[in-house]
Amino acid sequence: MEDEQDSLKELNQRFFLLMNDALSIVKAARDSDDDVAKRSFVRAVFAFIEGVTHGLKMVALDSHIRKEDTFSRAEESLLLEEAYELNEKGQPIVKPKYLTLPRNIKFAFEQQARVTFSSFKLDLDGEGWSSLMSSVSVRNRLTHPKSLIELHVSDQEVEGAEKALHWFAISYVSALADSYRALNRKLEEAQEILSKTETALDKGLKKSV
Repeated sequence: MEDEQDSLKELNQRFFLLMNDALSIVKAARDSDDDVAKRSFVRAVFAFIEGVTHGLKMVALDSHIRKEDTFSRAEESLLLEEAYELNEKGQPIVKPKYLTLPRNIKFAFEQQARVTFSSFKLDLDGEGWSSLMSSVSVRNRLTHPKSLIELHVSDQEVEGAEKALHWFAISYVSALADSYRALNRKLEEAQEILSKTETALDKGLKKSV
């Protein structure tokens, strides 16, 4: 359980680094008519979201490697974002597997909660999730523009990206807090079992002397 907490601490450092990157340019994106600042903000928001999502999956995978029986083969390959096929020689090869971001976020939070004994569930019914879904379309449009107009980011789209950032950040912090509470409960249970075991052994061994 201490290993899970160490992994979460490392992920927390990534969280603040990437979030601060996005927050450092949000004012320019809000106040400027310059599309460069607006595009940069949207990209920074998704670097934050995708980077932390990947980190959540690595926390879960790291726990699986240590415990060996946490996930199915399908779940493990999705955590690794790998797919498999045969080359022309009939030899197995590994290929990267593309996962849509909304589904990947759900999967990452679910698996991270699973390995930390947390009961956390994402809020998918509010404005935050719907803002993220809309912002994904904006990010995809900027990544693969088919015309100049698609490189324009409106003030409403910047606002939507801000809401997506806020929702994801609060979701992460809430999940992290619940994981720490759950891990501490497990640690307390383990310490109680250890204490009872030591007491039983002490009494039993004294009787046998």
